[in-house]
Amino acid sequence: MKILLILFLIVPFAGTAQTKNIDGFWSIRFGTSKQEVAAAMKAKGATPSTLNTPDNLLSYQDVTFAQRKAVLMMLKFDKDKLYDVKVLYQPEQDNEVNQFETMVKELKIPYGETPVFRNFDDPYQLGDGLELNAIKAGKAQYAAFWSTVNSNGDKNFVSLTIDKNLFINLGYQDGTIIKNLIAERDRAKTNDY
Repeated sequence: MKILLILFLIVPFAGTAQTKNIDGFWSIRFGTSKQEVAAAMKAKGATPSTLNTPDNLLSYQDVTFAQRKAVLMMLKFDKDKLYDVKVLYQPEQDNEVNQFETMVKELKIPYGETPVFRNFDDPYQLGDGLELNAIKAGKAQYAAFWSTVNSNGDKNFVSLTIDKNLFINLGYQDGTIIKNLIAERDRAKTNDY
């Protein structure tokens, strides 16, 4: 987990030679209202999930995105503005790393080259045949990040990772709204002083 935090800090210096601006998800711009996003998702044939979700979240199950069936898609809002999207894929068993690598190649087409992080903790190492065991044990991280500067001068991100449950996580984030959320959280922490 520490490695992913370090990687997130490195992101501003990586993946800056993209061709497509990261300004939203699936032709839905960051900052779009929840009602407008719900209508756009319905027009794309997405069916809302049956999960009980908080008011600041829309979720969809079994949605085809990027010609792959996603098991779950979650879209988060702050003050009725879209700022964070997570798409979870469950690859065929023992095909998780191959699908991750394929998706990295696909994402490089619109967003450009970026470092791909494959970090292993002892006793595991890349190429030992135990990569999936390492990921499940939290001893390996596979991650790639792309970023572009938005109109406010903040960075928006696309990320791709494999989690401990061997889901591939594709994420889209608006840097300005996230920066504002962090500032609000930090102010709230100091209000009592």
